[in-house]
Amino acid sequence: MAGDVLCGPTFTLCALNGIGNVGKLPEYLTRLHARIVYLALDNDPEPDKGPKAQQEAIALVTRLGMHVVEVRVHHQAGVKDLHKLLLQTRTRISPFHLTKSGI
Repeated sequence: MAGDVLCGPTFTLCALNGIGNVGKLPEYLTRLHARIVYLALDNDPEPDKGPKAQQEAIALVTRLGMHVVEVRVHHQAGVKDLHKLLLQTRTRISPFHLTKSGI
């Protein structure tokens, strides 16, 4: 899935493919030189998985001096992950909407 499907050609989408890869974020993000990171981890109700990984990812990204916007449009839609929501809707989501629906 390309980042331009989500927000247009100005975004880069990085898929972690599992919460076990959260620790790899700093290596990637330091090369990206982003100022804002839109973070969309799975809608996982188990507190020791999704929410814990989300907090860990936020801490890692903010320590790098980047602003984090938690993307929760898939949570609000009752869908497990953002990819599944995008497959259902196949429409772009504006950065304004992501920011409004995030943190």
